[in-house]
Amino acid sequence: MGVKRNEIPDQQILFMFAQNDPMAWNALYESYAALIYGMVCQQTSDQQLREEIFEKVFLHLKNCLMTSEVFVSLNIMLCRVSNKFIKAYLLECGLISPKNYAESNSLLNSVMLHSHAFSDLAVQLRMSESDVKKRLRQEVNALRGESRMQ
Repeated sequence: MGVKRNEIPDQQILFMFAQNDPMAWNALYESYAALIYGMVCQQTSDQQLREEIFEKVFLHLKNCLMTSEVFVSLNIMLCRVSNKFIKAYLLECGLISPKNYAESNSLLNSVMLHSHAFSDLAVQLRMSESDVKKRLRQEVNALRGESRMQ
């Protein structure tokens, strides 16, 4: 069962930002705090670090929303920006290795966070769609194996 979001439509939140509505940040926070906190929790078990990163992610998102137009859905944009920021911050703090940072940019990430279709990935990687699906299955099975060992 996924995290239930507040039901404020993304378009309304974006409109609020465009109108400099002071309630825009409240709406964004209410709609996406649980999702973003979940992303942070997946990366670290340290409670103090979780809170620090969570706060910094929202500050980073504020800068992103104020300096660029959103051409994709708000949900996808927030996930992309948050995930990239969290990984970079953990790398900067020395809490993940450059190797782990590179592995986080996997095929699975391309599908889950960047909404790439199998056909697009096949063209990008110069592979058949069936090979992309096979590689994705391998990544998922490897992750399952890692989680069982922990």
